[in-house]
Amino acid sequence: MGEHAVREEKKGMNKGLKIGIIVASVLVVALLAGVGGFAWFANNEVSKYDRIYPGVEAAGVDLSGMTKEEAMEAIKAKSVSDFGDKSFTLVYEDCRLPVTAGEAGISYDAAAMTGEAYDVGRGGFFFLNFLRLKDKNAKNTVESVITRSTDIVASKVSQFANLVNSDATDPSYVITPTVIRIDKGVEGRVLDEEALTEALTERIESLSFGDVEAVTRATAQGALDLQAIYDEIYCEPTESEILYVPLDWTEETADQYSEEDLAAYKGTHKYFLSKGNVGKSFDLAAAKAALENSEDRNVEIPIIIAEPEDTTEEIEAKLFRDVLSTWTTKLNTGEVNRTHNIDLAAAAINNHVVCPGDIFSYNQTVGPRTTARGYRDAKIFVQGEIVDGTGGGICQLSSTLYIATLLGGLEPTERYPHRFAVSYTKLGQDATVAWNSLDYKFKNTSNWPIRIETSRSGGSLTVTIRGTKEDTYKYELSSTQTGTINYNKRTVYLQVGGAAANEKGLTKVGQRKTEGGITGYTSTTKLIKKDQNGNKISESFVNNSTYKTQDQVVYIAAYLDSSGKPITDAKGNLVDKSKPAESEKPAESEKPAESEKPAESEKPAESEKPAESEKPAESEKPAESEKPAESEKPAESEKPAESEKPAESEKPADSEKPADGDASGDD
Repeated sequence: MGEHAVREEKKGMNKGLKIGIIVASVLVVALLAGVGGFAWFANNEVSKYDRIYPGVEAAGVDLSGMTKEEAMEAIKAKSVSDFGDKSFTLVYEDCRLPVTAGEAGISYDAAAMTGEAYDVGRGGFFFLNFLRLKDKNAKNTVESVITRSTDIVASKVSQFANLVNSDATDPSYVITPTVIRIDKGVEGRVLDEEALTEALTERIESLSFGDVEAVTRATAQGALDLQAIYDEIYCEPTESEILYVPLDWTEETADQYSEEDLAAYKGTHKYFLSKGNVGKSFDLAAAKAALENSEDRNVEIPIIIAEPEDTTEEIEAKLFRDVLSTWTTKLNTGEVNRTHNIDLAAAAINNHVVCPGDIFSYNQTVGPRTTARGYRDAKIFVQGEIVDGTGGGICQLSSTLYIATLLGGLEPTERYPHRFAVSYTKLGQDATVAWNSLDYKFKNTSNWPIRIETSRSGGSLTVTIRGTKEDTYKYELSSTQTGTINYNKRTVYLQVGGAAANEKGLTKVGQRKTEGGITGYTSTTKLIKKDQNGNKISESFVNNSTYKTQDQVVYIAAYLDSSGKPITDAKGNLVDKSKPAESEKPAESEKPAESEKPAESEKPAESEKPAESEKPAESEKPAESEKPAESEKPAESEKPAESEKPAESEKPADSEKPADGDASGDD
């Protein structure tokens, strides 16, 4: 029994030991499982965290929790903030050239700094990395990496050299009526590029922003000869005179024009009464002192003016003292619109002054003839017909001016005759105009200014030219009709009841209306020069003129067949279909055979032809209302002789001239 008990006791002990071992094993396994699970968890947390750890900063930017891309953008933005407004400035006197931090490649190396930041907390024992990841109080600062480049240095220094370098400028001067403007010139200068390259490179490397001073070397210049300038301007005072100056010239702006400028000016002038050629000089010693003591590059030396005797009153008394010529033409004031147009044009040229040598242009002085400028419709010629057109009538003024010009001894440089002869001047004494094509121009060949004066009293239009007469000659015009050109006559039949017949007022068969019929002429005009006693001194050619014809047309109302020919009876009389008499109707057998019908070329019966009383006399000229348009360009025979053709520079371009009868005219 005791042995059995021992065996039972041992059996119980073995059983307890086994249980203890099992429990211990379970505990160990559990412990190991817990540790392994935690390790797996920690490692998993570290490996899946793909952002920068908390507490990491670079260039003062907190990168905590950022991806690499976000960190790079943040560092780049900080680079712009820190360096965007930084620059090095190359400086020499008033020359400045900035070199920005961006041009010098200065910025944070975002890629390198992001990599360093991302590596914080990675690379050691995972458990420590886990602890670093979870440590909210940890701080790590990544060292700033700043890039820079000196590649830009050479080009910037070369660019700055272009700003700084300058050739030596020799002294120069300009003489005006009141002062001598002297430019002392400057020494040349050359930039020391080597020294500036070295200085800028060092400043970029050391990130020392700010001004970088440059140095230069000087080059020599020429000398100014004041004595030569003095000799050039010195002159004694002379008598007063008339100056002919540009239209924008004033006494206040006189110093803007040198004497050479005034002499070379070829445009339209105005006159200015000068108190003579004043004496000129300057204080030579004072000028030398001013040049030596002035720090300014430009120095003005006042010209000493010696005024001449004041004789401007004598000159003023001569200006426009004499009537060089005057001429009057007649007009019909009953033609209200035409008279109005003439008055407008006359007002435009009234009191117009032409200086010696200048060319007067009628078109440029009168201006465009438009309704906006007050011109009205009056009779003009267009393609050989009389119609209403804006500005009609003003050719009478240009023609009156043409005659006054010739009688004043002045020189016409451009003139064209009308298409048809006009009633208000003799043949060869008219001058037609058309805006932008045909113009009337003359040159003031006298030694004094002239003034055009216009006036109208009732039906008399007068142009007077005033000036200063220096001789006693008188001028007369002689125009000779050298030929007559008869106009053509033709008959036109119009359908009774048709629009054309009604427009002509022809409502019954046989009614007729005669229109047109203007005779053409050729003429020669000469200018006769006489002395004060009326003795002929010379005779000079002025122009040859040709005036065209206008056909005479007799319009007759009739019934027309399908070919447009008048329907006539066997005797050639016009048939009036509106009054057919039964007894007068021929039987079929009485109708004329084809051979008896009027042939194509047969003329109308004598009763249909215009009576002699309807034909205009050869000497008839168009009435006031039939005045020709300036638009009718003259044929070759109508063009002025070589002596009166305008110079090439004064002629209208071929593209500007209207073809014969193309444009509406002003007469």
